[in-house]
Amino acid sequence: MKKTITFLTFEGYNRPSARIRCYNFASALEQRGFQTEVISFVDTLGVDEKQIYDLTDTRKIALNYQALPILLKGKDRVLYVQKVYYHSFAALFARMATGAKLIVDYDDYDFHTPIFRNKHLARFLNPMFVTRKLMKNASAVVAASRYLQNHLEELSENRTPVHLISTGVDSEKFKSQESHLEAKEDKVVFSWTGLVWGEPIFENIVFLMESFSRMQMHRSARLEILGNFFHLESRLEKLIKEKYAHLSIELRQWLPPEAMPKYLSTVHVGLLPLIQDTCYNRSKSPTKLFEYMAAGTPVIATGMGEAEFVVEDGKNGFLVNTHHEMAEKMDILVKDHNLRTAMGKAARQTIEKEYSLKKLGEKLAVLLEEL
Repeated sequence: MKKTITFLTFEGYNRPSARIRCYNFASALEQRGFQTEVISFVDTLGVDEKQIYDLTDTRKIALNYQALPILLKGKDRVLYVQKVYYHSFAALFARMATGAKLIVDYDDYDFHTPIFRNKHLARFLNPMFVTRKLMKNASAVVAASRYLQNHLEELSENRTPVHLISTGVDSEKFKSQESHLEAKEDKVVFSWTGLVWGEPIFENIVFLMESFSRMQMHRSARLEILGNFFHLESRLEKLIKEKYAHLSIELRQWLPPEAMPKYLSTVHVGLLPLIQDTCYNRSKSPTKLFEYMAAGTPVIATGMGEAEFVVEDGKNGFLVNTHHEMAEKMDILVKDHNLRTAMGKAARQTIEKEYSLKKLGEKLAVLLEEL
């Protein structure tokens, strides 16, 4: 009988990391005969998802104690901890107490995000120290991008193997939109989707709007920004009103995951700008990229992060670096309906061949069987 795989995350299903790399991975493994369970501090232990980054240190420690009895069920299981953060301690203690095998999954560059508020705890249990401790006790490490894979290999003190498994997508939930892409529309819809959590994302959106304004064909296009805007919505609204009011730009409120396939069926081109050259952006393997492509939607992306390896320039999308290049490629896709259609089909084929949940599940199953 195959081992039970217990996924541990501090996030809930609505967050991409937990949804894809815990719940979806668990589903893919069950189809291959594994028993799985997902322990989420939000969905299992009842933490308010809006507060997951704002908990007191006492609450963080209490949640680890609350999770421990579930994780201490025996050594015949594999503990799969997604991200290194305050929830990681429960997995580490369970590993040390039972001898259960441990896998550490990294999908973001979080090595400088403090785990605790208390300055003494934060200094002693800093993310780099905790990452090294977990890796030393892990049987394997999984990275979502090549940049993370290389960085984690450098951090490993005992040469723990680091495997590349991209974020990917449950492609069965996204149908190829060939009939939509071939339909004649009054405007070509460009879209960005995501969480507008801070200044870097705000700057990415401003980059898109400025690029859109430089298009020759902007009167034949519409730019939709679909997101959870948090405290930045008023700033975006003000900017659009003051600088881009003459353009067809629409802010749309965030949708639950199950509504995203239907929304993307109304989109012609997906946009993925990462304009800051940072370790965080170099590490990105963003969910939106794979969802765009699974929906049969061509992508225009900056050549940063895993997009550089997923997007084949001129085949399933375009890679750009500047406002001018972004505007130029947007114009091309507005003018050339046949190219949009061909790129959309190629994007879907890329997902089916390499980044579908089925393919990712196969990679993860092989890793687990070799432990």
